[in-house]
Amino acid sequence: MTWEQKLKALQALGPVSLRMRSFGDWYVDARGRETKEPDSCCLTGTYGNGTSPEKAVENDWKAFLQVPTNES
Repeated sequence: MTWEQKLKALQALGPVSLRMRSFGDWYVDARGRETKEPDSCCLTGTYGNGTSPEKAVENDWKAFLQVPTNES
């Protein structure tokens, strides 16, 4: 998938925006998207960062799709 297709897929799951903090500092704003870490009772929010829109989306895609394992 291209990074644009990945962004579209993330947007289909909920409100997601691609934002620029400053030149060369991009992030994926996914307010309200929270995940539960294994062995934790707390929800945490994650978002992708990068030096370009493509890198921010790829970073967010990788973080969001991490499948927790029960391996010790």
